[in-house]
Amino acid sequence: MKVILLEPALDELTEARNYYLKQASARIAAAFVEQFNNTASMILAHPELGKPVSPRMRALPIKRFPYSVIYRITSDAIIVQAIAHQRRRPAYWAQRR
Repeated sequence: MKVILLEPALDELTEARNYYLKQASARIAAAFVEQFNNTASMILAHPELGKPVSPRMRALPIKRFPYSVIYRITSDAIIVQAIAHQRRRPAYWAQRR
């Protein structure tokens, strides 16, 4: 099994990293990416770990940051639909394929 980030999710990851780089520090930006990678690894090891947020999607918060990894499970991959800020535009990612 592997983790696949949809292009919009990769854009969101980059946008959040750049935000922390500009507004905080390189160390905080690197910590955000590291925590995302840790979260993705946890999902890969335990796909059912995230909370169901729709019939086909799950969400798992990223530790120490106000973001969640929104994903769906297929037979051979974890598809990351979004890296969603927990307080902005709820469920905007629901129509992504």
